[in-house]
Amino acid sequence: MRQFIFVLAAVFMAAFTTTASATVVNPAGDTGGFSWSGGLGASTTFDGHDTLSLTVAKASTVTFSVVDCCLIGDAFALLVDGASVAWDSITNPGGVGGNFAASVDLLLAAGAHTFDLTVTADCCGGGGGTWATTPVSAVPVPAAGLLLLGSLGGLVAMRRRKTS
Repeated sequence: MRQFIFVLAAVFMAAFTTTASATVVNPAGDTGGFSWSGGLGASTTFDGHDTLSLTVAKASTVTFSVVDCCLIGDAFALLVDGASVAWDSITNPGGVGGNFAASVDLLLAAGAHTFDLTVTADCCGGGGGTWATTPVSAVPVPAAGLLLLGSLGGLVAMRRRKTS
């Protein structure tokens, strides 16, 4: 009888235990929704999942942005791999004067990364918004080689001029 009760308790706990899940993000760029309930300090869910998961094959710069939907007075903090990350730009910080919108350029090492948002200002106990990731490509500088050769040529010309 004790074994039956133990097995029944284990099955009951397994059935009602929630496991963390992540929305998988396309490294080439992606968008989706987020929502929360529970007021200040609440963690958001991304399209029904606890976190966002982004895997990059090599070191990459990615822009992560969020826009609050619908109600003025909400604001969010970003956590990447469990660490707080400051926003590069914020429109309506603290949700004062309009909907909160923020973005940050992140240099990510190769591998998997998790993103989470925490509510830092809350007008109504819950809400939603949108998120987006955009890869940032390196800007090629084809003229840099010509500039280097030109400056070296100038230095050689100045040296010859001094010696003559």
